[in-house]
Amino acid sequence: MISLNKLGSTDASCFDLLSCIFEIGPSDFEVFTSLKTGKWVDLDSVAETIGKGRTSVFKSLQRLVGLGLVYRESRNLKSGGQYHVYAMADFSGIKKIAQERVKVIESALDSLLEKLDNDLMQKCGLIL
Repeated sequence: MISLNKLGSTDASCFDLLSCIFEIGPSDFEVFTSLKTGKWVDLDSVAETIGKGRTSVFKSLQRLVGLGLVYRESRNLKSGGQYHVYAMADFSGIKKIAQERVKVIESALDSLLEKLDNDLMQKCGLIL
């Protein structure tokens, strides 16, 4: 995961932003960027495209779906049963989710800053 300090640098990237605010790593980002908006692919296709095992790709897809960055649909097999296909969420949706996450983080940081003086004074033994 990328630190907040990295986001303040001039060479910060999209990966840095997503990694920091959604706590995703390089493997998750590789799975994410292998997908396209509106183009549905199955787990095996993703695993083959990026050259990773099905289990690790599945875990990344689950994480990305949970974050709302990837969509999952169920499809029926002709012989019975189901399988899932995945596509990257649309860019405007991803940006909206990222903006909401940044607001939550910003609010949490503001709250911590409000408590900073008091907490430091307590830790230094200046307040009993």
